[in-house]
Amino acid sequence: MAWEADATSEVYMISGACTPMLETGTLVRVHSLQAEESQKHNGQQGVLGAFLKDRGRWTLTMSRGGEVISCMPDKLQLLDSP
Repeated sequence: MAWEADATSEVYMISGACTPMLETGTLVRVHSLQAEESQKHNGQQGVLGAFLKDRGRWTLTMSRGGEVISCMPDKLQLLDSP
């Protein structure tokens, strides 16, 4: 799986996948996390921070409590802004 970045902004997508573009500041919902310590975040909302190219993950600040976590893009669902 390869990651592509828009040269003019922090917008990323997965090459060859039908995945919506994600960008810093986007509101998302976390889903399908499997690790026991991470499952508590399933269904919760957060705001995307930086994309960690070396890890292929987004950082996000959770809406409840402000905890910062990192997730693979396929574990994030885009939400409409409130």
